Amino acid sequence: MINFWTLSLFAASFLALIGAALAFVLPPLLRRNPRLGQVDGKETNIAIYRDQLAELQADLDSGELAAQQYEEARREIEKRLSQDVPRESAAESGGPAGRWAGYALTLAIPVLAGAMYLVLGNPGALLTPPPGAEADERHDVAPLLASLEAKLKKQPDNAEGWAMLGRSYAALGRFDEAARAMAQAAARLPDDPRVLADYAEALAMTQGGNLHGKPLELIGKALKLDGKDEKALSLAGAAAYQDGKFAEAAAYWRRLLNVMPKDADDYRQIADAAEKAEQAARSSPDKAAKNR
Repeated sequence: MINFWTLSLFAASFLALIGAALAFVLPPLLRRNPRLGQVDGKETNIAIYRDQLAELQADLDSGELAAQQYEEARREIEKRLSQDVPRESAAESGGPAGRWAGYALTLAIPVLAGAMYLVLGNPGALLTPPPGAEADERHDVAPLLASLEAKLKKQPDNAEGWAMLGRSYAALGRFDEAARAMAQAAARLPDDPRVLADYAEALAMTQGGNLHGKPLELIGKALKLDGKDEKALSLAGAAAYQDGKFAEAAAYWRRLLNVMPKDADDYRQIADAAEKAEQAARSSPDKAAKNR
């Protein structure tokens, strides 16, 4: 959830800044062509200079201008005409080019900005929670656990509450507290295979992951109550594997694969574990036979 909102905020900020940059760059490039809805600038200039030449000719004919003055004025008008008309034409012919430049910038600016961020920035920061984020989440859970503990003091026979508390502690890695809470739940729900399996797992974690002893007893009881309990099958396979009983471990995990959905997140992991256990059993038949 944290990553989703972080990425969303980053994307919104990125798009806003790109939009602001384009707002300054694009309008001059995409401005409407002067030819559209207006008199052509080149033709207008030619008409003006033509009128000026006609006036000069009239002044020459009337005697107001001498021939030399007429020639000088005519050359000046033609000079201005040769300078102004190409400039107008260039400006008009540059309209489509300006538009294409605008379209190119519209695509190039975001792409270049993103590329520069990937090279010079720190994209991993978007996907990695900031330091202390996990601690903050645990801190947020603390009031809920305190509330549940207070409720159980008033209702100590609430077996489901004890199970919930134990699973919450286990999720936080507080396995000693998880084992104590699951013991309370198991005492009140002695025939619930899931509670027994969760209790076995919590106890095993207090022993460094060792499933022998009390955890294995609880697993066996859970499987007698429900031979298809997924957690009990998984733990039974792990206990057999720890003891070098690879064929037995593979058998438990194959049973687990038969009851769990094929689209489960850990289906592939269990299948791989079963295959490796079978390979280990084939590679050490003597030990496997001794264990049987």
